[in-house]
Amino acid sequence: MSARLSIAALLLCFGCNSFATSKPTIEKPVIKQIVKKININTAPPKVLSGKIKGIGKKRAEAIVAYREAHGAYSNFEELAKVKGISKRFVKANRKQLTEVFTLK
Repeated sequence: MSARLSIAALLLCFGCNSFATSKPTIEKPVIKQIVKKININTAPPKVLSGKIKGIGKKRAEAIVAYREAHGAYSNFEELAKVKGISKRFVKANRKQLTEVFTLK
């Protein structure tokens, strides 16, 4: 009877299911990756190219050519003025553009 009480006490303390089936877990530390954004107003085409889907070599070259002809971009919507980039592209990729590139 004493053994039964001991087992019952253990099950009450730890919970029947968790005691029988759980494994000890070790929490891993959360590592945040610090990502430096690319300045779209200073980066050369090679750096701009391939960073997001839809901006390859030709579009990167067009972004730089427009920047050189018209000055620095003040917002991402200006990219729609670049030959080969539409308003639709800018709208559809707004989140990626702001995550990868900066204007400052």
